Amino acid sequence: MIAELQQATDSASRWLEDLATETGTSDDHRAWAYLRAALHALRDRLSVEECAQLAAQMPLVVRGLFYEGWRPAHKPDKSIKNRQELLARISAELHGVPGDPQRIGRALFRVLEHHLPPGEVTSLQHVLPHDLRSFWKEI
Repeated sequence: MIAELQQATDSASRWLEDLATETGTSDDHRAWAYLRAALHALRDRLSVEECAQLAAQMPLVVRGLFYEGWRPAHKPDKSIKNRQELLARISAELHGVPGDPQRIGRALFRVLEHHLPPGEVTSLQHVLPHDLRSFWKEI
């Protein structure tokens, strides 16, 4: 396998394993659905530029998942103003996969905190509405 592709796959696997651990699932398919749902909910709250900055820090495979189905027109989605609206979006993005949106949201923030450079985490936190920042700080 091409070394860069293997590295990208290994890095994405670490993200997925960390999210699975944080959410308490041993089901890789469920963990993938959780990662997808949480990333899409967060992505839709960010501007196009903020999405690009965040995605640049992700492993190639996770970046692909982040951008899957993305339509950048009318972003950010300002209807996601607080924790409840973010959790509702995560729930909708699960497409029927059982899971606790609050636990999934917190797990995503932990994974981001663990895998992103500190400056990117700080920048991301500053662009979120206060209620979402406080949710992140609870981790």
